[in-house]
Amino acid sequence: MLKDNIAPNVESNYSVLLKNNSRKHGHLGCELLDYYYEALEIKIKRTGYYSFISNADFQPSTYLYEHYFNPHNILENLLFVHEYYCTKQRFHMTAYLHYNITYILIVTSAIHIKNVQGIVSVIVNGPDKINMKLIGNY
Repeated sequence: MLKDNIAPNVESNYSVLLKNNSRKHGHLGCELLDYYYEALEIKIKRTGYYSFISNADFQPSTYLYEHYFNPHNILENLLFVHEYYCTKQRFHMTAYLHYNITYILIVTSAIHIKNVQGIVSVIVNGPDKINMKLIGNY
């Protein structure tokens, strides 16, 4: 039996494929639309801390948004950003997410590797399983 202040650790997984027909965007500070990206809609069943990590053959960058993602203003609704520059680590972030709020996770390549293609697995640990789904164009 769990104590009231200890939440279970549940893992959720989802994979995205960056490919030549993926949408493109620019990174923070870059106006060139040279980076493939995919957008994942995230809905949680329980408010709490969720930890996101990646597994990929290249260094991905990620952006987490609340409610929606505006590709014409990538700062709007931005909660968290992990841009790969010169470390050889996977992205890792922990965020306190609220039930009944839609979050958007943008998965893209690092700023120094334009037009990269490949699979990025997103692993999320938190107090409950989350629902992730690939969402279409904006």
